[in-house]
Amino acid sequence: MKDSSPLGATGAPHRQGKSGFTLIELLTVIAIIGILASLVISGISRVREAGKKAVCLSNLRQCGFAFRTYAADNKQGEVVLIANASADPTMPALYSTYTWAGILANGGYLGDPRVAACPSWSPFTIDPGTFKTGQNAERTYGASLDNSVDRYTTTKGSAATVRVLRLNLIETPSSYILLGDSIQGTPGSSAEENSQRYVIRRQNGGNSGYFQLRHGDKGNVLMADGSCKAVDAGGYAKLRRDMWALTGASGAATAPVVVFDRQGNSASVP
Repeated sequence: MKDSSPLGATGAPHRQGKSGFTLIELLTVIAIIGILASLVISGISRVREAGKKAVCLSNLRQCGFAFRTYAADNKQGEVVLIANASADPTMPALYSTYTWAGILANGGYLGDPRVAACPSWSPFTIDPGTFKTGQNAERTYGASLDNSVDRYTTTKGSAATVRVLRLNLIETPSSYILLGDSIQGTPGSSAEENSQRYVIRRQNGGNSGYFQLRHGDKGNVLMADGSCKAVDAGGYAKLRRDMWALTGASGAATAPVVVFDRQGNSASVP
């Protein structure tokens, strides 16, 4: 005899109709999957950028070692920041590579010239095979170079076309910015597509190099003592002013500290 009651053998009611998800349930599942995917992608992006930031700091440390080794091999303990030796026949041919990175690479102090560039700067890359000839040697980390000479910098050559840093004379190297994340841009305008720049200046000057907060809201700097750190806009401004107090740079007390953000927008930091 068949059981005609609505309850089964266990006493549970039979489910009426077809099994499956409703439209609301499907949309809910899709929304959850979308949220989880965005969280995963965001997490991967943060991890990747953190890795690039760490590589950037490592690159700067290697550049700092090259600077110090170059200075140690130089009888006067000097390093060349910028040169235009092609216009000055009194200067060594080595200086014809124009920038600090090109000069260090040609002298054998930068084994791999690619360490002179930040890995977060995309799509720019350095080709070691052509870098020593001066190609793209301007698109590197920026060396501190104010518009006027100071206690630790001087010029050389009959036309004063070579700018030199007296590295071994710096009294407090932990307060002297040697290199940093840089960008070629004009303050007051966007420079998002502009390349890195081999110098970091303090004053407005057309397409000069300026400090950039490339790693989120921070940028990396190398100090003359070989230490590296990540600093925000305020931290960089303080380092710059401490450095100016050390060097006695002309006009430093009133000069603006120009900083570019990741998107390439500039601001003068008090």
